[in-house]
Amino acid sequence: MKKYRIIIYTIIAILLVSVGVIASATIETGSFTDDNGRDFTYTYNQMNNNLHIGGSGAVNFSISADHTALPWYTWRNDIKSISVDSSIIQLGYGMFRDCTALTDINIPGTVLYIQPEAFAGCSALTKATIGEGTLTIADRVFTNCGNLSEISLPSTIVGLGSEFISGTRIKELTLQDKLTVILPKKIGAPGATFGGCDPALTVNAMQMSYAAEWLSDAGLNAAGIPYYIYKPNGTFADKEGNAESIKWELDVETATLTISDITDIGTANMPDYTEAKYTPWYTHYGKYTTVIISSGITRIGNRTFQSDSQTQKVYIPATVTAYGTYLFNGTSQLTEIVFEEGTKSLNYASVINNNNANLKQLTIPKSVTTIHSGFFLNVDNKERVKELTINVYRNTAGHDWAKMLKSKNDVVRINILD
Repeated sequence: MKKYRIIIYTIIAILLVSVGVIASATIETGSFTDDNGRDFTYTYNQMNNNLHIGGSGAVNFSISADHTALPWYTWRNDIKSISVDSSIIQLGYGMFRDCTALTDINIPGTVLYIQPEAFAGCSALTKATIGEGTLTIADRVFTNCGNLSEISLPSTIVGLGSEFISGTRIKELTLQDKLTVILPKKIGAPGATFGGCDPALTVNAMQMSYAAEWLSDAGLNAAGIPYYIYKPNGTFADKEGNAESIKWELDVETATLTISDITDIGTANMPDYTEAKYTPWYTHYGKYTTVIISSGITRIGNRTFQSDSQTQKVYIPATVTAYGTYLFNGTSQLTEIVFEEGTKSLNYASVINNNNANLKQLTIPKSVTTIHSGFFLNVDNKERVKELTINVYRNTAGHDWAKMLKSKNDVVRINILD
């Protein structure tokens, strides 16, 4: 029995050593130096065919760089995935060119810049996702990626290079509103940004954006790519958590944000927010001056428009019967609030406080029967409401409420409607 144990232990030891040798053999590591003298590391795992780039800063290779000299060139037909340290902010010229086994790449937003031809010739690549944070994609980054049919650009992109998707199968591309540079610009010759693209390519550009203007210029859009101008829009969950039950749409041309419910999906109660920056339209602050709450919405949540410094007019339908707190707190440019006729009550903290210094017009519909004593906060601050005119109908709840305000603040003006 002892003899057999010795044999078994020997076999186990041999297997363990073999596994160690195999594991060691499947991991290739090394370092390389870019054109600026910065040192970076690479790790290639032959078990899962992942190439990882380590280090910090911008990897920079010149246009004349020979990508065949890169240490992972040997495995260019085997590399299936690529990852980089979060401290890498730039991918170098031709860095992963001709990696023919890549099928799907996900570039993190920590990579701010992608130099020319970084993924050129990756013939098996079908999908490329660029993370939020990336700023620039340079010339021919995805050129001759013949199977690339899907690309997702982040909202942070500000610059696109010449022919960055030439020779691909991409049929739809959405250009975000932060985009301010599309190369080459018109300097005595037609632009070639979309040269060599799939003839079926359609480009989506936001209203009034640089991209929309660029596409409409025949000299710049030399390839004659058809384009579609879209209005920023989306959906979000109601207060009860029913997904995609309320929608928003921004008309940049008229500077109007419209919020409406999607019939039979949810409750039409807008959710509460701890801060306005969590609203789905927050990234478009400054692009609208008018807000229209469409008929059907029944509640406006906490802090929905807090610190919105651009909105000037707000229209609220009669279907709204409940309001969150701090709704318009800090909306410093708000000049007019219109409640639709049919509104029954105006409850606590609905709209006004002493951060609405520029409010000039407030109309109380004839239909209003109840106004909470806290509806208008800090009315006694005469410096804050010195230009406010309250429009009310004679012998209504609004009229009685306005007279009460007048007794506390004699600079408030009352306009009697018949």
